[in-house]
Amino acid sequence: MINKIKKLPLPVIVGLILAGVDLAFWIWFVSYGFLIYRPGIFHEGLLGMMILHMPASVLLPILGSFLLPPFLTSDSIIPIPQTIFLFVVGITQYYFVGYFIGWLIVKLRRKLGFDKSVPEPQKKPALSRKKDWIYNILHLLFTVLILRMLIDILSGMMLDFEMYKMNYPPTRHYLELALAIIWLYCTYRIVRYNKKKFDNSETFKNINKTLLFANILIVIIFSAVHIPKLSISDIPEATGLDSVYARQQAGIFFDNPLERLIVMKTAIVGMDEKMYQVVAYTFFGLKYRLTDIEKVSEYEMRLLLNPAMQKKQYEAQIGVAEILKRIEHSEWPRVTYSELIKNTNLGPEKIQAIVSDIEEVNSLFLKTDYAEHEVYLLAYLEDVYTNSMKKDFVFEDMMPQSDYVISTKEVKISKAHTDSVLDSYRIEFKDRPYYIIFDIVSDQEPPADLNHIWDPDHNVKDEDILQILKSLTTSQTVTEELASKFKSTMPDVDIKFQKESFLWWNDEDGYSILVPGIESIEISKDDGARVDNFTKSSFVRGLLEIVDQVMEDRDFSLNEKNTSIDETDKKFYDYVRAFENSEELCVVRVNPDYSSHGCADNMFMCNEVEITCGNDLVGSQTEQRPFLEALDLQNKEKIIRTRKQIGDYFQLGVSGRRAGSEAVMKKEDSGLRLIYMSQEDPLCELLDKEKIPSNVLSSFKIEGCWTETGYRNIDE
Repeated sequence: MINKIKKLPLPVIVGLILAGVDLAFWIWFVSYGFLIYRPGIFHEGLLGMMILHMPASVLLPILGSFLLPPFLTSDSIIPIPQTIFLFVVGITQYYFVGYFIGWLIVKLRRKLGFDKSVPEPQKKPALSRKKDWIYNILHLLFTVLILRMLIDILSGMMLDFEMYKMNYPPTRHYLELALAIIWLYCTYRIVRYNKKKFDNSETFKNINKTLLFANILIVIIFSAVHIPKLSISDIPEATGLDSVYARQQAGIFFDNPLERLIVMKTAIVGMDEKMYQVVAYTFFGLKYRLTDIEKVSEYEMRLLLNPAMQKKQYEAQIGVAEILKRIEHSEWPRVTYSELIKNTNLGPEKIQAIVSDIEEVNSLFLKTDYAEHEVYLLAYLEDVYTNSMKKDFVFEDMMPQSDYVISTKEVKISKAHTDSVLDSYRIEFKDRPYYIIFDIVSDQEPPADLNHIWDPDHNVKDEDILQILKSLTTSQTVTEELASKFKSTMPDVDIKFQKESFLWWNDEDGYSILVPGIESIEISKDDGARVDNFTKSSFVRGLLEIVDQVMEDRDFSLNEKNTSIDETDKKFYDYVRAFENSEELCVVRVNPDYSSHGCADNMFMCNEVEITCGNDLVGSQTEQRPFLEALDLQNKEKIIRTRKQIGDYFQLGVSGRRAGSEAVMKKEDSGLRLIYMSQEDPLCELLDKEKIPSNVLSSFKIEGCWTETGYRNIDE
């Protein structure tokens, strides 16, 4: 192998070395991207690799835009096709750079007389068809690049010359001019090479004729592709938004990759109130197919064309629903839009005259106690994303504001303006902007001589509005907020609210205290991991990220004493994360076992997480510490539960994280004394010695005892 490498020409060796170095750099680029992955890292890295691989990387935006589109999707997370394309042309470039450096070294050594081992060839080398093919094909590919570049220039100038001048700086023109000059020089060199290589003038003519024919064929193909793109446009009545939307929807009908390859242009040729008529054109502008596209509102167009806005709008609409859910007045009942138009004389026309796009999901009505008429206070909500897309309206109340009417960590409310409505406010809810409008809806008939905005009679005062605004600051409990976020991001998890719960807390003295929970949820899902290793469960990882964010937003801090060091820490058996905020404690317990415990009815096995919050650590310590100290359970990871007390006797449950025992203790002058602790009934000898009253034994459900010969009932 070594001998074969030594026999390689120096230019080839240098070329392979440079190509190998570039390959190693590519391996590092991909490995580094996966090791510290975050959204967008590969796109940023690809830009850096393009800079390192100039000028070959010019092929990516110029030639790549012609070759790659049939194989690309707009939602690709990692730009795999672009990376592969740049990888191939980049390594090829560095090989030829190395080859050229090696060739220069050989030439210089010969010229300076340092290398006489290889004499200059005295005769013409043997014909090599492979080499001829490579040279001529490379020239044809270069021709494709130049034609593509010319088409880009022409299309940019024809579409909008002023924008073209703005977007194409002089440096790009210089680069394109340099490429054109290099192409002309390469054309001269390839023709000269063919002439020099073949003594037979007829052969030379035939080769150059073939090359000319191939170039003409390339020009014809480019003309076939780009004539429809340059000559066909939408009808004048179509707006830019109409064009983009219709073209995108028409693309849905061309999902076959082969069909996408032959469709060169789609254009709107007609439109009415309900439909667009879109024609797909193929080579040379020939009609391929006519498609009818259903019209939608401008708002829906923008939403469909902007996936990022769809996500933001979805999140904002969840916020709208949560705000509406909180709206309350102590004396006025809540009425929904559908209930109002169904059960009253107030029809949709009358309500929509106040707010045209009112719906169930963005409005709420409060029935006032006004005696003379049926009067409702309307609360209408808009989020910034839906509002801006529907109306081309930029929120004038973009945050932050300084003159807040109400300000908490979660909700900040400031006055907006009063204009044709009763009142309006800006709301910052969980760092998202909203706009709430209050107005009056009444069955009172307007006056006949109405010539201005009419305000029906009502009894709504500023104090009522303020009371409603204050109701927005009534936060959800921790578990309610967590359950809401889990459902919105992981809709297929099963969530159960538990009525009775406890959390395990190790206090500062090393005693394990069982604190009663004031709220608790159990989350389960079988996400296919099917192993006793929750770290492989994707839903648990996502859930813990949400928990950490919510706890941070609520000013909870992590309690390290009660938190697992990492996912491999087994000191609590479960994986535990504990948080505290003053007297409020919350514990997240992840069961590492893939089991049937805690699973929903439709699950046989699952991964399970329990989140419990409580606030009575001090009271629990006062109750439990005497028993824990009497049993010497300091730093033993064991808790006690007082099951029953009869007089001076106590029945306790003593347990670790998974298993436990029963204990009976007696209160005496010197303190608490352990009588026995076991998972079974006591020895008869012990009962005879302690003389425990029969009513205590029956209450503690101790029905027998053990002798040397076996089990004996108490009554015997």
